[in-house]
Amino acid sequence: MGSDGLKLAMCLNVPTTALIQIQFQGLENGWVLDSIISNMLFYWKLMRRTAKDRDKVQLLVTSCFVVNL
Repeated sequence: MGSDGLKLAMCLNVPTTALIQIQFQGLENGWVLDSIISNMLFYWKLMRRTAKDRDKVQLLVTSCFVVNL
């Protein structure tokens, strides 16, 4: 997934500062890249906890299309 995971998180409007904090936390803890990206997506899920599932799925699909995943 690599940089595509970061692009996906950015397309999902995760704040850049949060992405940087998650990445530094992952590097300090020795996480593999997939774990870092997983935590970025989990952060997005927490940000959108009050949104309807339909809206979350639509945004996720649209973002995946933009990133070409």
